[in-house]
Amino acid sequence: MRQRILIAMHFAARPHLVVADEPTTALDVTVQRQILRLLHDLQHQQGSAVLLRDADLALWANSVRA
Repeated sequence: MRQRILIAMHFAARPHLVVADEPTTALDVTVQRQILRLLHDLQHQQGSAVLLRDADLALWANSVRA
């Protein structure tokens, strides 16, 4: 829930760039996908750029295909 709140706070300011440093750390797989979908949707709705940094390559590979 904290990740969602922080993401919402960042996007509320309508930034041009959001830097997300391991936004899905310590979350279960289902919630990880929800967070990635939320980032993706907000990025497209607001026209922002999102820089994602994470070491979980499998998570990112699966999210790109989804």
